[in-house]
Amino acid sequence: MKRIAAIGAALIVTACAQSPSKADAPAVIVEASAQSRAELLSTVQKALGVSSITLADDALTQSSTLFVERASDAGGRPLDGRNLGRPERFDLIKSADHCVLIYERTGERHELTSTRCHPTG
Repeated sequence: MKRIAAIGAALIVTACAQSPSKADAPAVIVEASAQSRAELLSTVQKALGVSSITLADDALTQSSTLFVERASDAGGRPLDGRNLGRPERFDLIKSADHCVLIYERTGERHELTSTRCHPTG
C-alpha cells in the first residue's frame, strides 16, 4: 500500500513539474517592430535548426499560435519532392512579465526579450 502511495505521489509531482504555470497565458505580440520580428525569426530558426525561413510580418500578432510549414516552390510542391511531415507549431505565452515562445514538438521555452506581448482574451 505504501508503494502505491509513493508511486501516486511521484506521478503528481511529475505532472506538476511538466504542466505550465498558472501564470502562463496565451499571448499575442503588440507593437511589433523590426527588432522583435528579427528576434522571432532568429528564435524559430534556431529551434528548427534551419538557416532560412520566412515569417509574415504580422506573425503572432493576431493569434498566439504560429505554424511553420516546409518550403515549397511557386506551384506549392515541396522542395524535397514530398511532404510527409506536419507543420511545426509554436505557441506564444505571457509568463509573468515575459513573452515566451514554446516549441510544441520539444516543449522548449524561448524567452523573447525584445518583444512586447499581452495575454489574449
